[in-house]
Amino acid sequence: MTVIALSRIEPHLLLELTVSHVEIDPLVMETPLLGLEFMTKPRILLKALAISLELGLRVTIQVSDARTHAHYPSRRGVHYRPGEIIFIAMNHNGHSEVVHVFEF
Repeated sequence: MTVIALSRIEPHLLLELTVSHVEIDPLVMETPLLGLEFMTKPRILLKALAISLELGLRVTIQVSDARTHAHYPSRRGVHYRPGEIIFIAMNHNGHSEVVHVFEF
């Protein structure tokens, strides 16, 4: 569907179209678990990209903690514990929810 939609856009507008933003916090890259995972196996980033494409929403990767449940509820029946890598999607109204838990 994206290709069809993009083919209808005037060529001069494609130059102004942002397709994606990717940024990994430098402190994350220094952590033994995530830094090594991001550098050697891009599975976490690829999963976030796949979820973003599937839902058509911006996805944030985060390590959950004890406060995460209060800030980001899950309306999709996703269950997680502190310390797990979770994917948080933000809809077009600014509401966020946990949509997936990454499994190593």
